[in-house]
Amino acid sequence: MWLFRVSAPLIALALLLPGLVAAQSETEEHAHRDQIRAFADEHGIEVRRLEKVTAAPERFVSGDAREQLRQLLAGYGYILIDGTDGPEQAIIVGPKGDASDSIVIATRREGAHQLVDVVLVGPGGKRLSVDLLVDTGASTVVLKNSAMDALGIDPGVLEVGIAITANGEIEARTGVVPFLLLGGIQMRDVKVSFVPDQGLVGNQLLGMSVLGRFRVTLDEKNSRLILDKGAVAEAAPAGSQQ
Repeated sequence: MWLFRVSAPLIALALLLPGLVAAQSETEEHAHRDQIRAFADEHGIEVRRLEKVTAAPERFVSGDAREQLRQLLAGYGYILIDGTDGPEQAIIVGPKGDASDSIVIATRREGAHQLVDVVLVGPGGKRLSVDLLVDTGASTVVLKNSAMDALGIDPGVLEVGIAITANGEIEARTGVVPFLLLGGIQMRDVKVSFVPDQGLVGNQLLGMSVLGRFRVTLDEKNSRLILDKGAVAEAAPAGSQQ
């Protein structure tokens, strides 16, 4: 009798677990949809046909309300209706075809250079939003040493080497950040180099560890960066060949 009394709750728990796992899985699958819904509620935007959003994880977004909405809806066809104070309604048409799509990112001119807003996520989930100068001559994303602390990165786990700059050779520590967000695209395992703050004259750099994953067009006349998704390897680890 004792055996039955002990095992009955275990049997009931075993029967409940599949349902719990399924519910958790469903919540995770619709994280992106729930994120759009929460964003719309927060900013007073009506989003119609939200059921068109397919199962996907939550996205990292940055910028003003319009830019965040654009990043949240990247990859979908949609109609945006503006009011006097900004977007009032978004109607989602459905997913776009992946192969022919391009991502257009607004840039900010600074002298002869173009900068973009980027969000990096460290190994512990700490986020850093920073303007990076688009530089195809840099092999990695290049940040100041002070960014290591902001991202929660232990300098001891980074590879020490030498970086060649316009001002000569400087020490560089290189590693990988789990995620980088650029224009609504989330990239994994992005190679980043950290250099002394005083050794990096001017802006921090967006280099080929990101740009090399795309076919890139820098439209300086219209201040925009165009990334061809047909050439992207979304989950490609740092150092992989395209």
